[in-house]
Amino acid sequence: MQVGVLLSGGIDSLYSLLLLKEAGYKVMGIHGLFFDSPQEKKQLDHLRTLAKQMDFSLQILNLKKEFETKVIQPFIQSFKQGLTPNPCSLCNPSIKFGLLLEKARALGCTKLASGHYVNLQEKGLSPLSRGKDRTKDQSYFLALVPRKNFNYLIFPLGRLEKKQVYAEIKKRELLILTAQESNEICFVPADYRQFLTSRNISLGEPGPIKLLDGTLLGTHKGLLNYTIGQRRGLGIAYKVPLYVLDKDKASNTLFVGPKEELQAQGVIASKFNFLCPLEKWPQEIWVQIRYRQKPKRTRFLKQEGSYFYFEFLEPEERPSPGQTLVVYFQEEVLGGGIIQGGF
Repeated sequence: MQVGVLLSGGIDSLYSLLLLKEAGYKVMGIHGLFFDSPQEKKQLDHLRTLAKQMDFSLQILNLKKEFETKVIQPFIQSFKQGLTPNPCSLCNPSIKFGLLLEKARALGCTKLASGHYVNLQEKGLSPLSRGKDRTKDQSYFLALVPRKNFNYLIFPLGRLEKKQVYAEIKKRELLILTAQESNEICFVPADYRQFLTSRNISLGEPGPIKLLDGTLLGTHKGLLNYTIGQRRGLGIAYKVPLYVLDKDKASNTLFVGPKEELQAQGVIASKFNFLCPLEKWPQEIWVQIRYRQKPKRTRFLKQEGSYFYFEFLEPEERPSPGQTLVVYFQEEVLGGGIIQGGF
């Protein structure tokens, strides 16, 4: 069996390929070019060196046009609508485990592997579950991948911890051949505002900053500069710390308030991807509305058309529209959708 391995040039993807190669699989390294980068030539030279020294075939696939259409433009349009999108959650179903999976199969690969820290399972409610290393678990970002696609995927690192991977790479004296860390291929720099302005996207016109009761506190610098839950950078002196509660695009108003007003009773999501049919969900589930967050006990309330309503059973901050909502039962991923708002 030939297995394609998504290669970034980092430790995780390299060790995934090594494990499969040592297990007797014929491996093909696959690297996607997603956007123009000043590091592109250096990265490609690095990958070719890896392929030569470790004796595997390498395919470089230029998907810049597709990535622009399927990931970058939806990201930009979401921000222009006042949302806070998650590009990694879009990239995985449409590019990495969508288009690249198709390309790998067309190249003769039976399956496609990556260095993501997640697990697959044949039994249970869902094909996808959390990785053993909870500090590196990436199941949140794979929740929107269609269920059928998991039949063709392999995740060799799911039952390993990052420190084990690093130790094995070091023991095999391969550190000189790879980066110290596997970096997510991401077109957005540390500050998303920088990316938007580089694309000539206006961050909005100045407008009022108000409390929920209408009290005027100051002037914001454009709604796209702010995200729900943000505390720093508001430029307001007040008796208690203030947080962004809402953005009203129609009136160009930024609503802020103390932390107690940041709480929400529940969350609404749409564009849902089911890894387990809704009728098989347990009564008590856990929902995660941000990547760096512990999932919270939640109850599914109802479905209205394409909208799904969830009630928090534990205190939770207002969700950010445009972010990814992921539903868990214990370690299993039941599905995910795009947050429309809170209530």
